[in-house]
Amino acid sequence: MVLVAMVVLYSRKHITLLAWVLVGSLGFYGVKGGIFTLATGGNHRVWGPTGSYIEGNNEIALALVMVIPLMRFLQLVTPSVWVKRGLLISMVLCATAALGSYSRGALVAIAAMVMVLWWRSDNKLTGAVLMVLVAVLLLSFMPEQWWSRMETIGAYDEDTSATGRINAWWMAWNLAKDNLFGGGFMVSKATLFALYAPNPLAIHAAHSIYFMVLGEHGFIGLFLFLLLWWLVWRSGRLIPRARSARNPMAVPSGAMSQVSLAGYAVGAAFLRLSYYDLPYNILILVVLGCRWMDRQEWLCETASRPVGTGEAFAQSSQVGSRLMWLKPLFGQASPAGRRAKLSVLIFHRVLSEVDPLFPQEVDARRFSQLCGWLARWFKVMPLDQAVTALRSGTLPARAAVITFDDGYADNYHVALPILQRHGLTATFFIATGFLDGGRMWNDTIIEAVRNCQLPVVDLSGLGLGRHPLGSIADRQAAIPALIQQIKYRPLPERIAITEQLAELAQVMVPGDLMMRSSEVKAMHQAGMQIGAHTVSHLILAVFSDAQAREEIGQSKQFLEQLLGERVGLFAYPNGKPGEDYSPSNVEVVRSLGFDAAVSTQWGASASGDDLFQIRRFTPWDQSHLRFGARLLNNLRSR
Repeated sequence: MVLVAMVVLYSRKHITLLAWVLVGSLGFYGVKGGIFTLATGGNHRVWGPTGSYIEGNNEIALALVMVIPLMRFLQLVTPSVWVKRGLLISMVLCATAALGSYSRGALVAIAAMVMVLWWRSDNKLTGAVLMVLVAVLLLSFMPEQWWSRMETIGAYDEDTSATGRINAWWMAWNLAKDNLFGGGFMVSKATLFALYAPNPLAIHAAHSIYFMVLGEHGFIGLFLFLLLWWLVWRSGRLIPRARSARNPMAVPSGAMSQVSLAGYAVGAAFLRLSYYDLPYNILILVVLGCRWMDRQEWLCETASRPVGTGEAFAQSSQVGSRLMWLKPLFGQASPAGRRAKLSVLIFHRVLSEVDPLFPQEVDARRFSQLCGWLARWFKVMPLDQAVTALRSGTLPARAAVITFDDGYADNYHVALPILQRHGLTATFFIATGFLDGGRMWNDTIIEAVRNCQLPVVDLSGLGLGRHPLGSIADRQAAIPALIQQIKYRPLPERIAITEQLAELAQVMVPGDLMMRSSEVKAMHQAGMQIGAHTVSHLILAVFSDAQAREEIGQSKQFLEQLLGERVGLFAYPNGKPGEDYSPSNVEVVRSLGFDAAVSTQWGASASGDDLFQIRRFTPWDQSHLRFGARLLNNLRSR
């Protein structure tokens, strides 16, 4: 139940709806029970609905006590005066019904909650007067038989039920001392009482959440149980302290959850309700409150930035919140320190709008969604800092790096503003020979096929066959087929073939696909990192080491002169180890004074890996859930 709620609930609306469901379903019995208590003068006990988890008088009483703070929460956040008044009446009737249940644990829980409310109130004197007044009115109404039962709290040694519970507590204590993990479920057995209880004949349920857990699960189980609820209490305390706590929902959501938990912690200390449902609903409310306020905190940090693709930005934050349960999984897969793993994402282009020829290619809206998601859940770092931290074993948890290859103009015009809006940095690997009006040979193929008006392009004379272009599907099939046939040919031959292809297709290929040198420099001045990617995007493995050294070295030298500083990062063109580059190419890169290099081998890099073959991950999923799952799987693969 808790895990399902964490997945499907994520917004402020969900928090209030869950609170209303709890208040409505339990408050109904509280209002009915309160009226019943008043009508009968408190002479008959209030019981819960038969067959439900609140059937017993203790269960219904504690549920009503714990739901009162939720009513107060809704009263504070609802704008309707009549709803506020209705909730106030419901709170009084629920308290009356809880007293009418004759549950001693409920009375203790009410006292604890009253003390917490008084302590948190701004005007303690007024609060004390009102609380005393309400308590006097309610308690004076209760009949003598109610008082007789409540007086047994002080005279517990004269009450067989109380002495039986204490005997069971001692049995649980002795059992836990003798068994590290306790005795398992249902320890109220004659055999166990004979071994561990002071009075082996007084077999009684422990009637205490603490001693129940101790007897059944030992000291380790009790520690985990207490730790869970301490963390929930602490989380409720932290909600109002967020910078976004000026939101009117922050303080009441955290404070009232704490009040409910105080009632459970004290009242259930004398009740057999260790596995009671309602506290876990409060846990869900606290986690949702933390998640929502954390999201508001993030939005506060980014509120000063222009929104631009606002719909995508909002959707990315909503999806990021909805998938909060992935965050600890990423943290486990990539912890901080020596066991850390580095996720490096690779992009090439960010289109201004969806391209029908490449529907899987990232467009501006999709890229903004991904950036919002990454900024929300990962520590996105510059690549040089990540490399230094990976080398020294100081990489933070969930570290990620964004990279771009080739140097397309849309990197500057489309991707850069989105990165800046999300407060992210990226590393751009530039094939320097295509700057200032050049283009890559594969783009010549793509644009020729895109703009060709012929139903069929005949390239038999070039040894490339005939390719129908009558539909989008035909063009989508023609592009990879042509690229694969040309890809590993010598560079001059590639260029000559692609130019002939453009001529045969009767098209003019655009000359503004790649960045200008001034744009690379402006991107660097904007805080982005620039790395080398050869001059002409050579497939290094098919060339000699001398040619590879020249290509790599010249691109490094050009960028250093352009930027006025050292360039220490390199990306292998195409980047598949053993296919697109060789071990000797790695040594060339190392000898040229680079600090690190990236490949396109999938997986995450860890401490001790070769920093001149850093793995990278290519994101393409349209669904954030699928993207998150794939990224998690990528972290786990080596």
